[in-house]
Amino acid sequence: MINELIKSGFEKASGENAVWERPDYNSIPYSDGDDVESRLALAVQSSQDVSLHSEELSRHCIDWPSRYHLSPTRANLMRPLKEILAGRILEIGAGCGAITRYLGELGVEVVALEGSKRRAQIARSRTRDLKNVEVVASRFQDFTIGIQFDVITLIGVLEYASIFAAGPNAAQAMIRQISKLLKPGGALVIAIENRLGLKYLAGAYEDHVWKPMFGIEDKYVDNGPRTYGKEELTQLLHSAGFPKTDFLYPFPDYKMPLAILEDAAFHTAEFNTAALITQTVDSDENLPEAMAFSQRLAWPMIIRNQLAPDLSNSFLVVARENGSVRKNNRAIAHYYSTGRRNHFKKEASFLKTAGSQVQIEYEKICPDAPSPAGGPLTHVFPTTVEYTSGTSLLALFEGVLSKDNWTVKDAGRIVRLYADAVDRFSHELGCPRSDDVIASSLYDATPENIILAADGKPVLIDQEWIYNAPLTRKFLLFRGLLWMTGKISQFAACEDDPNLTRKQFITQLLALLDYPIDDESIKSYLEIERNISILVNSRDFKEIDYWLMMPLYRQHPLQRTTELIDQVKHLSSAYTLKAEYAEILEARNVTMKEQLENLQMFVDKNDMETKTLRSLIAAHKQTIKSLSERKVEVPKESIMSNAADLSTPNLQDPPQVVSENDSARHKYEYSFDINGKIAPARVARVVGTGRDVLEVGSGPGSITRVLTEVGKNSVTALEIDPEAIEKVRPHCKQVLSCDLNQADWHEILAGNEFDIVLAADVLEHLYDPLQALKSMVTLLNGSGRIVLSLPHASHLGIGCCLLSNNFRYGEWGLLDKTHIRFFSLQNIHNLIEAAGLKIIHAEFVITPPSNMEFADLWNAMDSNKQKALLSNPFSLVYQVVLKAAPIDAEEPAISLFDIPVEGWKDPYAPPEYVRGYKWNSRMGKTIRFPGRVLRTLSRLFP
Repeated sequence: MINELIKSGFEKASGENAVWERPDYNSIPYSDGDDVESRLALAVQSSQDVSLHSEELSRHCIDWPSRYHLSPTRANLMRPLKEILAGRILEIGAGCGAITRYLGELGVEVVALEGSKRRAQIARSRTRDLKNVEVVASRFQDFTIGIQFDVITLIGVLEYASIFAAGPNAAQAMIRQISKLLKPGGALVIAIENRLGLKYLAGAYEDHVWKPMFGIEDKYVDNGPRTYGKEELTQLLHSAGFPKTDFLYPFPDYKMPLAILEDAAFHTAEFNTAALITQTVDSDENLPEAMAFSQRLAWPMIIRNQLAPDLSNSFLVVARENGSVRKNNRAIAHYYSTGRRNHFKKEASFLKTAGSQVQIEYEKICPDAPSPAGGPLTHVFPTTVEYTSGTSLLALFEGVLSKDNWTVKDAGRIVRLYADAVDRFSHELGCPRSDDVIASSLYDATPENIILAADGKPVLIDQEWIYNAPLTRKFLLFRGLLWMTGKISQFAACEDDPNLTRKQFITQLLALLDYPIDDESIKSYLEIERNISILVNSRDFKEIDYWLMMPLYRQHPLQRTTELIDQVKHLSSAYTLKAEYAEILEARNVTMKEQLENLQMFVDKNDMETKTLRSLIAAHKQTIKSLSERKVEVPKESIMSNAADLSTPNLQDPPQVVSENDSARHKYEYSFDINGKIAPARVARVVGTGRDVLEVGSGPGSITRVLTEVGKNSVTALEIDPEAIEKVRPHCKQVLSCDLNQADWHEILAGNEFDIVLAADVLEHLYDPLQALKSMVTLLNGSGRIVLSLPHASHLGIGCCLLSNNFRYGEWGLLDKTHIRFFSLQNIHNLIEAAGLKIIHAEFVITPPSNMEFADLWNAMDSNKQKALLSNPFSLVYQVVLKAAPIDAEEPAISLFDIPVEGWKDPYAPPEYVRGYKWNSRMGKTIRFPGRVLRTLSRLFP
């Protein structure tokens, strides 16, 4: 292989991570981001064990990109094809080597082709101990070699054909070019999303453009990514010279498959295909919260109507130019338990026997992995078992709990079936029914693992754990109900209590079985489950207590959207009524005056309340006068504009990176539009033009450059970072190295005075910001002013962190890891006043929840906590930009608390409209009063 690469013009530098490439190769611009891929490269390079099931690498799987590139679950896609993965394999689009590693560990000869040089180097690092793997950095269309391959793979690649190749039939041309690299009878393996997949019909985003309904509505463009439906993909392969195809169906999709179904699965009556699919769909990390329907509930109906192959979320296709695609294949489905510790990982293959029955064969995925010592469980590994067809108790529970207005009593009928089945199994194993301790081998007898056969008899399946302590009925029933509520993704509203929590639900069901349970028992049971999860899955369910307190029912996001639209329509009608009310008040002013005269007579007859009531009458007169004199006109355009504003946040424009070379860019280096709404732009405008400015803590000169080039200011910069000093030097009159944490730092400028002393996002980094600010004041001339920008510690983002028990420091933002001090509005006032200053001008930088660095914590938070955080009128204030003057300056002082916050609305405020009241006057006409007039009258006559 090495000689063939050399003959084809490829060269390889020295070093274990070097890849083959042609001289002057330019990498394709495809990346998950510099930060992500740098982190992946470091994780792989620093790990001693880079094997497929490396526990070192698993500890680096902390988010979607890292799981996609490092998780062993990726390799499940290729496991059903082991019998054809032989000889010489070309992997096109190797990425960071997740599939490459699996192929290399099979012992076959692998050439991994990747267009991104950085990704190719990561793939080489991942396979550095495999001599049978060669990694090549090259575009596919430029790749030539003097040999052919037994198998060529396109995993998540075909959809990008039109980006890297010109012409209207780029995908067809790509496949034809591939066919020239295949040996006669060789296999082409393709994995790709189905544009008509059920999850996309339900509202999941198209994976490449991240927009819903994009593929379904055929919005693809000629030079962009494109996916296909089953019939389209079949025709494409036929037209490119591959008439022999075999489709497999990965779930939840091909990226992280837990189950892979063969076509035979949908035509085998004895096999419950829906049960296998529904176990996987909720594991898809990329599903949005707002889905049009539940996949778990929809798949059984899809399968009954024989639509499953066409609506599978993605495809795995084996194609050949001729001959049999896959010989002697008895499998109808495969299921992989790879989310466990290595010793417990297993593959379950569902095979059709000669008698049209189904058999399950189990195989350890890591047979040589050591068994964890001790622990509360013993693992029993079966090899072959007969498949049991029927309906699981979990499916019965879900059938009840997904229907509107279910009751605990309804669920109680299923839980009694569950308890009776446990009693039956325990009795068959020799335990008396009267004994509370049952057989330890029933530890995994959960509703998911109990099948009601055709004769109604319960059958226990998938039993691989023995509990190494006395197992009580109450504990088993508790854990069965606990994990049952976790398996059901969508509960309907309970008629007994729409806010019923998981804990209340489980407690009430156990009470129906005469197994009352207290908080101490629940706590001890949860501790057992945590320890077992750590043993089996290396995961600690730290949030399980909070999860138990969550309501079962969550209003569907689309239903909430519909209600919001109705509220907007109602609000529009209310504005129209408001205009009508104003007109009526103006026309009926005489009637209102008559009421005032009657009220005055009432006051005169009540001496003890005369003084109080007269003051109220006077206030009421003024109100009536204002209402009668005011004409309210509310155009419909204004109404709908205001309504639209309810859901359109005022987004700030982010800074733009200065340099395309990220490695040369300083952490705080960026550019910005001086007319923008972000803090640097506001600071530059507040400083003004033609000033003598001292910029304290200038960083690399991002603001300095605008002050000098746009504002024509003369800037002296102070900075401590040597790298930043060199970057700011070209943009200022002079730059001095200085440590602001030293009390005498200002002495370096002795004899100098300035019009403006600027400290933009500086004080929060200092141990004694007050002393630093006092020193800045000494450097002002007679009319000099201080300009500051400070992060606001009462922004709801920090509240999110506190309520989520996750005070998350980062490289930037409110919780920049270099911040030492934190300021809310009152703290800012106190700081300014203590320095002998007063605030004469201030502006707020507004950042809504969707734009902040803690958006994920916000989205995971329940609506009550969100409303509580939003009730602070200043919760959207991200930064404060202000100008301060000495306390004896002529300008008046202002308060930060008097500045309105753009876009903030009180989440607890009542609607602006209140239903009116009709009253028949003595003139015989009906008058409608708006709610605010009624409220005024109610205060007069409580």
